[in-house]
Amino acid sequence: MNQLPSEGFTLQHVVAALTTRTDLSATRRRDFVAAVKWVANALDQSPNDVPIDLRKVTDLFRRASGLRAGLSGKRLQNLKSDFGGAVNASGLATMLQTANLPLSDAWNKQLKLVSDKPTRTGLSRFSRFCTGLNIEPAEVIDEVFAEFKQALEKQSMVTNPQTSWVWAVRSWNKACKIDGWNGNAVTPVRVGREPVRMPTHLLPDSFWIDLEEYLTWCSVTSPFDEKSRRTALKPATIHLRRQQIKSAVEAALKVGIEPEEIKSIHDLVECQVVKAVFRHLYEVHEGKPNAYTSGVATTLVTVAKEWVRVSADQLTELKALRSKLPSLSSGLTEKNKATLLGLKDPAALAVLLGTPETFWMQARGKRTPSKRRLPHAQIALLIELLLACPMRMANAAALEFGRHISFPAGPKGRAYLCIPGDETKNGLAIEAELPVRLSEMLKEYRDVLVPAVCGRKHFGLFIDRQGRKKITSGISVQFKTAMRQSGLNITPHQMRHIAAWLILNDDPGAIYQVSQLLGHKNIKTTQKYYAGIDTNRAVNHMSQLIEKVRGDILVDGNPAVSGSR
Repeated sequence: MNQLPSEGFTLQHVVAALTTRTDLSATRRRDFVAAVKWVANALDQSPNDVPIDLRKVTDLFRRASGLRAGLSGKRLQNLKSDFGGAVNASGLATMLQTANLPLSDAWNKQLKLVSDKPTRTGLSRFSRFCTGLNIEPAEVIDEVFAEFKQALEKQSMVTNPQTSWVWAVRSWNKACKIDGWNGNAVTPVRVGREPVRMPTHLLPDSFWIDLEEYLTWCSVTSPFDEKSRRTALKPATIHLRRQQIKSAVEAALKVGIEPEEIKSIHDLVECQVVKAVFRHLYEVHEGKPNAYTSGVATTLVTVAKEWVRVSADQLTELKALRSKLPSLSSGLTEKNKATLLGLKDPAALAVLLGTPETFWMQARGKRTPSKRRLPHAQIALLIELLLACPMRMANAAALEFGRHISFPAGPKGRAYLCIPGDETKNGLAIEAELPVRLSEMLKEYRDVLVPAVCGRKHFGLFIDRQGRKKITSGISVQFKTAMRQSGLNITPHQMRHIAAWLILNDDPGAIYQVSQLLGHKNIKTTQKYYAGIDTNRAVNHMSQLIEKVRGDILVDGNPAVSGSR
């Protein structure tokens, strides 16, 4: 498995070498050459100018959009496979090939002891790598994993070699704890920077008591208590505030403030302490805008105002200090903007709108395996639901027939969606009559598809074959996988941005309609993210207006005069 030298060779050398391989069929040789030339074209270079660089090509496929390339996700995967096969067949570089390599008896015996599927999957490629080098489980040491990592980086087209290597190391160490496992644990790996923990436990107990009292105050409200908070914070928000205050404490200790000096939250929000904390956070992030730093700063100012109740002058100074931190740009992130930019291609938008029907037909197809019917149907329903009513994924995952989805007009009527306010993020209920086609799909799913797979009807919309509800993160992964198969790179939450984009493209002034659709309590939230989403939209609208005015006042290029028409 040692890598042959590939320095100095280009993709043209690969094409030339393939023509001498008489053992390859004409079809196979054609596919290999086509994949190599596609890579060169995608890089906008001649094959003579593209060196054999597996990492560079792998990154190309990772970034490639099936829609922009005019190809589906499956076609891109085939091109990637054919390119690797072409390089390997050329003999100019040896590819790491483990997929069809049979395991040795020793590795087969060991892996049978592993009942945990993720662990077994994590060891799959590594065990075959070792088999190819005649390395038995008992002989695995740190150096073997180092060689495995090098092979992933230089001899493979694995999308993320670091992740695959880390997964293999962790799976190996986990397997070493199994009774009967013939092997020794290796040095564990850590992902990311080693955190530098400050001795926050040295702070006086009075600080922690004050912190817990504040967090308790945040979670309890009473309309008859003048000192009570107006609205209770959600558990996730309270947890975040706890972490942000701890981060501020750590920053204070790092700049030299002694632990005993912070006896309460009041001491933490003193102007000099806050200034030192902000300066430290500013330097850590090299003066660049950072969401977490912004959150810590806002929390300190909020705590000073609502809990410590500092003077007006001190509060003004604290706000002035916060304003000196780099502010985050308003609106959508660059990633979300790129997603919307890709959908400006009519073909891309057509794929998105056609994907539900594609998966729905697969779910109803006779050749589709039983285990794939529910996932395909659920993807179709989820996309249609998010197109009609772009709710948050936590609400979508919890949907139930009878509780959230009903048919008030009877079996032939349209479905009605009703999610109570106490189940939504902002406390606003979601109520909507769903489109006819989606209503028909929901009825067929509930009455036909689910009983056929599960044996009976179930209330839950997103369930497995045993009728158990799926978790939100699992449904999100299922959604993103389906999108990639369609050549799209879209997350469930981005469907909310897409809905706003579609509405505002049709009517640039419909910001209130977007606010209603997305369930924003304050229209300023909608304006912040979507009002300036696309200057091009306003320019196009203005261009159409100018053309209309020109048509009204000009005749054959000349100003219209009375009686000229």
